[in-house]
Amino acid sequence: PAPITVAIFQTAARGLHAIHGSAPDGDPVLHGALGPGSIVVGADGQTRVTGHGSGLLAGGDAVRGRTSAAPEVRAGAEQSVRSDIYALGAAMVGTLLGKPFAADPARLAASLFGRNASDADARLAGVLSRALASDPEQRFASADAFAGALEQLPAATDREVARFVEERIGPRLGERKEAIVRWLDERARARGDEPARAPMPPALRRLRRRARRLGPVAWVAALLALGSGLGALLWWIRG
Repeated sequence: PAPITVAIFQTAARGLHAIHGSAPDGDPVLHGALGPGSIVVGADGQTRVTGHGSGLLAGGDAVRGRTSAAPEVRAGAEQSVRSDIYALGAAMVGTLLGKPFAADPARLAASLFGRNASDADARLAGVLSRALASDPEQRFASADAFAGALEQLPAATDREVARFVEERIGPRLGERKEAIVRWLDERARARGDEPARAPMPPALRRLRRRARRLGPVAWVAALLALGSGLGALLWWIRG
């Protein structure tokens, strides 16, 4: 639903803005590989952006081949704050569609809601069209500005986002949670001759405790983070 997606990407845009401004020397820190897998939604309904910098390490061909890559990046230009904004807009289009896409995300955004779109849907399409403008100068100048535009639209609360996530994937999380616990136990046994007393890294030990203590919905963030990389997983554990 659009209000759920708007709420998720409001927070994601604020997170991206924080990433851009995190360098002590003032130069923007670029994400470089934003996509749906970079957006981690927790059981608390909060959204985190993970994997920043991975696109800068992946190499030009890998980045230019992404559907979410901005037109100027696909043409060989350097990445920028505005190319990150384009990628975030493309990820939002993919989330609204509910499936991967190969078409131009700007065209998809323009046709998402059809001729009978509500006022709120039409305004959302306008925000996305700006984020996905082919000319970088026509996009939002910052992720903060993108977030501000999204905040003018109807959005779900954190509690409503958490409830939606639980309803959609909560029933499937019990089995996956147990699989993670088994994997952690196997890792522990592999570290010593005495499985019962095998040492376990503190981060993994905390995760196993959480697995046995928390309900299934609390595993939303962990499972999504596993799909996005170990660094994201360890960030969730520390939080």
